[in-house]
Amino acid sequence: MQDDTEFERAIQNLLDRYPKDRILAALQATPSRPGPKRKDDSEMLNRMGRIMTWHRDLSDRAAAEIVTRHLPNDRRSVIDRIRKSFAKDREYYLRNGKVNEIIRLRTIAKRTTESSNENSGRADHSEAVAHKKPLVTVVLPDDNTLEAMFQELRSTLGAYCRLTDKDPVVVVPRLGETRPE
Repeated sequence: MQDDTEFERAIQNLLDRYPKDRILAALQATPSRPGPKRKDDSEMLNRMGRIMTWHRDLSDRAAAEIVTRHLPNDRRSVIDRIRKSFAKDREYYLRNGKVNEIIRLRTIAKRTTESSNENSGRADHSEAVAHKKPLVTVVLPDDNTLEAMFQELRSTLGAYCRLTDKDPVVVVPRLGETRPE
């Protein structure tokens, strides 16, 4: 209540000192500072889940440091925010990471079997883009089944994840290439 009366008194003093048109012109010329931006960390949280799918021994903090490497030097507060957000929905992001990696490994496996038939794959892709299909709901199996699928694909392809200075990469020796995460 006291703050309101002080504010009103200050406004009245301002109006008494300067004409209203001059005050309004000064207020319109002053750029307003935007409010805080909403932080959407979902991409980094999903990347953490993917990295931790491959490297179970990493701590949440180490994974958060990896996914924030691209940020400027002092990123301690971001690392803590990401780590805490990840810890809140840890199971969700780990499951999401596992599903994404299974999809990526299946895509790689499919590409290796269809590598001799490249032209037909491109035609199928262009047809799928031309005829957009509605989204479908996928029911995922339990965590043990997902883990078994991931480990099977991983061993079949001989894939492993290597942590580098820039980004973690999934290495598939059979293809002779690395895939950035």
